[in-house]
Amino acid sequence: MVFRRILEILNRPDPNDPRRLAGMGMGQTFSELVADVNDFNVANGFFGLIDGPHHGEFNASFYRSIEQPIMLTWHANGIIGNGGFAYLFEAEWPGDPDYELTIDAHRAIGCDSQVEAFNLALNAVAGSGDRDRRREAFLELPDEQQNQINSLYWGEDGTPEKQIAVYVRRNVKKLVHLRGRIS
Repeated sequence: MVFRRILEILNRPDPNDPRRLAGMGMGQTFSELVADVNDFNVANGFFGLIDGPHHGEFNASFYRSIEQPIMLTWHANGIIGNGGFAYLFEAEWPGDPDYELTIDAHRAIGCDSQVEAFNLALNAVAGSGDRDRRREAFLELPDEQQNQINSLYWGEDGTPEKQIAVYVRRNVKKLVHLRGRIS
């Protein structure tokens, strides 16, 4: 109670109030997200529902097979969206160091251009070894080639949020184990 009062006085949001992120699909219940017509909110919100018990600790092997297409696609999308495959290749990707599960996740929800971009990026850095060397190898590619691969991921249809939302709506009965969580 005292903590909340201090936050009110300082005009700061309560970090435990799920409404603090409403409008981005966060802070919503399972039922609210299923009913939300905004694809971004659905993708981002279900990412939050699934991530909740893991407290932001990403590991591709943590997630159920029904959850992997949501988690791996949205997580990869966030990183690639911020800095292309160079950012992805510098990020730790526990549980899927060769991105096989992540590519399968994209494929499962129909992100064909993103799968193609992954394949091009990985082929371009094949044999480079560890994460640091993979990033360096990607950055050594001509700018035009990097841009072509990154642009293919971002696609003409935009990010995978629509495909994730369609996947969620199509599999809502298989995701009911998420009821009771707040994104």
